[in-house]
Order: sequence, then C-alpha cells, then structure tokens
Amino acid sequence: MKASDGGYKEAKIFSLVLIPLLGQYVLTLEEMGGQRLVPIWIGVNEGNAIGLKLQDEQLPRPMTHDLMNNILKTLGAKVDRVLISDLRDGTYYAVISLSAGTPTASRSTPGRPTRWRWRSAARPRSSWGRRC
Repeated sequence: MKASDGGYKEAKIFSLVLIPLLGQYVLTLEEMGGQRLVPIWIGVNEGNAIGLKLQDEQLPRPMTHDLMNNILKTLGAKVDRVLISDLRDGTYYAVISLSAGTPTASRSTPGRPTRWRWRSAARPRSSWGRRC
C-alpha cells in the first residue's frame, strides 16, 4: 500500500525507550486495530522532548514543539495527521496535513526526514501514518 493511493494505517505511540549506550531513543509505533510495530530510532533530544510531552511535564521555557503549537493556535490551524509517506536509504519521510477551519484552507507540508535503524526480521511499511 502506498501513501499516494490514499491508503494508510493509523498508529499510536506504543513505547519510548532510552538506549543509554547509543545515546538514542527507540520510539515504537503500534498499528491501531492490528499487531504490527514500527521502531524508529531518534536522537536523545527528540526522545527527551517526546517523553516530557507524553508525561505532561511543563518546562519553564517553551520547547520548539511548544512554539510551533502556539503558532498553529494563533493562526487557527491544527495538525490533522502525520503520514509516513516513504522510506528511502534508511530515512523516513513524512507529510504533515494541516487545516485551518475550512476544507479549502487545508494544506500539506513535508516533514523533517528521520533516520532509522531496523533490527527486526520484518520490514517496515512506508505508508503508516499517525493521526494527531
């Protein structure tokens, strides 16, 4: 299934695990209504930020994702979904779908590519998305 044909699987965060010796986190997505898991290796800064958000921790100074959230709120926009649209040379590519109240105001923008290291017998599906 390719993202370009409109098909995707909804996923949610299954786990976030710090691998101290590697200085990385493994963020694992779980297929909604299914049994498949997709691990994504991310940097320690990104993992720390996600972990803080998952625990509803508030820092005295806003983080980058807080700034983006505030900008979207100010513009009356929201993230509808993040779609992992491709996997090339060990890098996930995503498209972020935004809306601002009306269907004509909906837009999509490329997300920041994320490197991955695969350590499982199964191959990841490049068309998985996570609804926000």
